[in-house]
Amino acid sequence: MGRLTTPGYLCSGNLIGPRHVAAARHCHISDVPYYFAPAYNGREVLPGAQVEAVVLPAAPLSEGACGESAEWAAFVLNERLEERLGYLGADVIDDAHRGKPLFYNYGYPGDLDGASRPYRQQSIAVHRDTRCDATGPLDTDADMSQGQSGGSLWLEEGGNHWQYGVFSLLWFMNGVYYMTSFAGGDGFVAGVVHARETWP
Repeated sequence: MGRLTTPGYLCSGNLIGPRHVAAARHCHISDVPYYFAPAYNGREVLPGAQVEAVVLPAAPLSEGACGESAEWAAFVLNERLEERLGYLGADVIDDAHRGKPLFYNYGYPGDLDGASRPYRQQSIAVHRDTRCDATGPLDTDADMSQGQSGGSLWLEEGGNHWQYGVFSLLWFMNGVYYMTSFAGGDGFVAGVVHARETWP
């Protein structure tokens, strides 16, 4: 997990394949260079890599809140990092996970040292209601801010680490924050598989 940066802009992201970084779709800007710095903590801690391609959902973002399910992207690096770092698996949520404080997030909030230091949050719950379909987007009680876009919603099961979505949207009502959504679902998992197979 680490920072995905381009001049003047940054997001959070994590390895979802040997050289594939999952992040939010709105983190993608065409024709600019990107760099992924894993475990960034005030400085570069581990060797990173440049982005050479980006995989976006095939369909354009649809109107309305349910379009968030396609608010993910896979950034393909110019070298494989998995031997040193490993990577998360991708999965869809099931009913047994909903409504329980199980999940984690790791990202770079802009209100913490200018997004230069990581922040890990735990005990995140995914709401039981499904406003779009059974697998995404995922509405949560996570406390997020700018800079954490693209950060993962993940948990450990059976000794493996699984990602269920990427942070995509804060919800406000009458000026008050009340919910955080993560892009995920069947399309996200299929996109990860496609990226891994196309750019091994």
